[in-house]
Amino acid sequence: GKNGVWAFALLGVSVGLAANIRMVGIVFIPAVLGLRGCDLLRAAGWSGADGRGRVLATAAAFSASAVAAFYIATPHIWSDPLRLIDAVKIFAGHPHELEMLYRGDAVRSGALPWHYIPTWIWITTPPITLLFAALGAAVALRRAAANPKDALRNTDLRFALALIALFVLPIAAAAALGATMYNGWRQTHFLYAPLVLLAVFALHCLPREFKRGSFTETLARWGSRALVCAGLAAALIAIVRLHPNQQIYFNLFVDRETPERLGKRYDMDYWEIANLQGIRRLLELHPSGPIFFASPGDVVTTANIIPWEQQRRIIIGAAADPSESYRIARGGAPPDGAIYAGLDKIHSVKIYNSEVMAVYGDVSKRQAKADAYAARERELRAELAAMQPIARARYDVYFDADENSIAYFKDPCSHEDAADRFFIDVAPANPGDLPERLKPRGYERLSFALRFPRIGPDIRRNNVEFASALEDRCLASVRLPDYAIARITTGQYNVDGAVWSENLDLAAFK
Repeated sequence: GKNGVWAFALLGVSVGLAANIRMVGIVFIPAVLGLRGCDLLRAAGWSGADGRGRVLATAAAFSASAVAAFYIATPHIWSDPLRLIDAVKIFAGHPHELEMLYRGDAVRSGALPWHYIPTWIWITTPPITLLFAALGAAVALRRAAANPKDALRNTDLRFALALIALFVLPIAAAAALGATMYNGWRQTHFLYAPLVLLAVFALHCLPREFKRGSFTETLARWGSRALVCAGLAAALIAIVRLHPNQQIYFNLFVDRETPERLGKRYDMDYWEIANLQGIRRLLELHPSGPIFFASPGDVVTTANIIPWEQQRRIIIGAAADPSESYRIARGGAPPDGAIYAGLDKIHSVKIYNSEVMAVYGDVSKRQAKADAYAARERELRAELAAMQPIARARYDVYFDADENSIAYFKDPCSHEDAADRFFIDVAPANPGDLPERLKPRGYERLSFALRFPRIGPDIRRNNVEFASALEDRCLASVRLPDYAIARITTGQYNVDGAVWSENLDLAAFK
């Protein structure tokens, strides 16, 4: 039955897995046990479906299965279950802190005010949901205060009280612990479910707050329905008007009319989804050839959405001169003069009279850079055409002894060919040439990706001189370490392991 031991055991498994996914899922344990505690207080005797014995048995089954599910799904605490306490500490003080715009000030995720999450909920939730959720909570609390025993007997009332706890406790815990991981509405969106259910509770119970058949009861019933319809219509209108940026929604409880005010007070597009429109505009502006971006942060969030034929034209960190690359500025703060000086605003997106994002760049410099890049790609292909590959696998592999470099070429090259990361394991003739940290391993690994070619400072640490996935060709050139090399193992890998690999004795090719 619905109150059977197996039903509560299954519920415990669900809660344990939820806590494994998000530590805050632990709040479901006291919520469920609290409801069982209410049942225990009103239960009579120790036998039967409604007896105290059944209540305790179901509570024990729930607790045991929740703990077991969490333990099984969390291998890092198998050797020491008490490490759960450390996990809670990590949850409270995760070292990855972010700087966010809040009420016009830059705040760190490790020092958020207690009202940070409540404020975000207040200004980004449809007013109709907030109104009825508040009414539902008020009705539940009034009934519980007027008749505490009813909180033990009435299933609907107990459920409403549990919803209030499930909404309030995570916010209070995050504020009390100073949890850097839960630094916004986006991280606590699971709280929206209790809000909606409280709103449904209000729709169900509000008419019953008045005398049956009275004018006020009729007004409450039909007035509630009218408000819900109006709220749904307003939400639908907002979705249509904001398209294609429906993810950016602020309600009427915040100033949306004053130009640039909203953007200067809050992060409007945390995930930078609107950047996609800037990328698409640049693809239209430049129908062929590479498009250079100064920072991975400008494109990595959204570029995977566009087709592979367009993805392969995106190159990140490709110029020492910032004016040769495009930059996407987030709204909320004026562009830094040193970075954006001399750049034109190519495209921008405005929502609620505030600029969400803007693309800056110099079209003429970008074209000169693209021409130089294409020339270098043609030069490398000509050099490889005059050489014999030292290996043929998914890619043709070339070794240039004079330049001490290795190159990869494939034509035609598909999305799958470029998606897997390349590796070059270099074993020196003299193991002492390796850095101390690599000596136990015995080789040095160089790796790079062609999916979004990064030929700026980050990839140069792995000796990549040139990377290209333009048109239907994939090409990369990597300079090998200066020390004498005994052999290399090279290929591509993904999460499943090596896709292909070749063991090469370079001495045979010198």
